[in-house]
Amino acid sequence: MLFRSSCALVAAMTIALASAPALSQSFTYQGQLKDAGVPANGNFDMQFQVYPLPLGGLQIGVTDTQAAVSVVNGLFTTEVSAIDGVVIGPDLYLDIAIRPTGSTGAFTPISPRTRITVAPLAQKSLSERWTQVGTALRTDPGITNVLINAASSIISDSVLTVSRNTSASSRFAGMYVGGTDAGTQAYYGWFANGLSKAEAIVSGTTGNFLLSVGGDTDITVTPAGLVGLGVTPTGPERLRVAGDSVVVGDSKATTFSYATPRVKTLGIPPEAFRASISTNAGIFGSGGGDALFDSAVGAAVMVAPVNLPDGAVVTAFEVFYRDNSAAVDLAVSLNLRLYASSGYAQMANIATSGASASVLSAIDTTIVDATIDNATRVYMVNVFCSDWAGSSTTIKGVKITYRLDGPE
Repeated sequence: MLFRSSCALVAAMTIALASAPALSQSFTYQGQLKDAGVPANGNFDMQFQVYPLPLGGLQIGVTDTQAAVSVVNGLFTTEVSAIDGVVIGPDLYLDIAIRPTGSTGAFTPISPRTRITVAPLAQKSLSERWTQVGTALRTDPGITNVLINAASSIISDSVLTVSRNTSASSRFAGMYVGGTDAGTQAYYGWFANGLSKAEAIVSGTTGNFLLSVGGDTDITVTPAGLVGLGVTPTGPERLRVAGDSVVVGDSKATTFSYATPRVKTLGIPPEAFRASISTNAGIFGSGGGDALFDSAVGAAVMVAPVNLPDGAVVTAFEVFYRDNSAAVDLAVSLNLRLYASSGYAQMANIATSGASASVLSAIDTTIVDATIDNATRVYMVNVFCSDWAGSSTTIKGVKITYRLDGPE
């Protein structure tokens, strides 16, 4: 079937583009359809497309197919939406193709294309630069900068510039992002090469501000101003860091403290001991790992210095020893002395008993004056025996357990 058309665009846009550019832009199309010069009758499927040229060119807009359009004595009227999402310009042409309703054959094109003219009320749309794409509103692809209340970009490579002229009493100029629901997760995101790289998020539920980089939450700031690096701050600390922290340059603070106190130990080996009187002969750190006096020495004292950090709280004093003499026992103590004082005071004390060739241990957890103060005091371990029995009575080592609330 050969169709010839004398179709004419008699009424352009049914909406005013000056007030609603590129939004559901449909128009009423009235035409006359003839078959071999005779006005056609019946129902016909009609297909409408828009091109920027009278011949050839790439289609713009959408393909609009109207099914079962009634044609009476060659005349028909239908709504055409082929220019939805198209920024109306001076040169647009409507391409029409027709087939009888019920036919499965190809559409028959009608030539020539019909030029679309814009009604006078819509002339402002010629300069509009926004296009609706589904539920989104985008700029013309040729637009590279958007300026709001600004004559030029503040920074040359800025895509969006927002400016506000403010008085001295009102200097704020900004933008809010969010939603009305209490659980809204308001965010601002950055992407590169089509992939999300970072997001700044505010939780409507907790009020926390989150900076997420690469999908991980790196910084969290609570409404109370607590900051967490890699962790949500839950304690009283102003800053909480998950994992190690390295400072390059100076770092100042009135106090540093652990989230929970750290328990540490100080080991004193036999090599650290010496005789309190230089004339007393002994071995301090032999191949067997013992501190001992010659059996001929008799009563004598060996001592070892104690170096603990300021503020450490001693919680346990433990000695490892060998005492295989039934006649005498060892007295081992942790002592402190004021710098200007001449005598030591005991913080902890252990007295051995019995006789055994095995290495034994004893512990004292009742510590007196347990907090270390190196500014006013010195500390030492004292080991006394009324009759040293050579290798039968030895010190293998001393372990001091202490607690720290902050870094040493």
